[in-house]
Amino acid sequence: MTSLASDTVVIIRGRGRVSALGLEANWGAAASPFSTHPAGLPVAALPAEAEAAVAALRQAHPAYRQLDRTVLLAMLAARQAVASYQCSVRAERHSERA
Repeated sequence: MTSLASDTVVIIRGRGRVSALGLEANWGAAASPFSTHPAGLPVAALPAEAEAAVAALRQAHPAYRQLDRTVLLAMLAARQAVASYQCSVRAERHSERA
């Protein structure tokens, strides 16, 4: 059994999401994509762009083909988070040079 040091820190530097609202951070849906399920829960389908991203990720690596859809969605969100962090670091470095 291993023990964690008391000074263990988790830092979150980016955010990502995959939802019925779309992949982009600035979505501008005129109407909500959600409808009410017979059980009273709000439900919605992913936009075609998000479905295509899931399909592309599934085909990107042979091991990904057997992954559950929810795992692929989490991977897409994680990739967005990393990309958003990298963009913010680049912008910060650019402003420091100016």
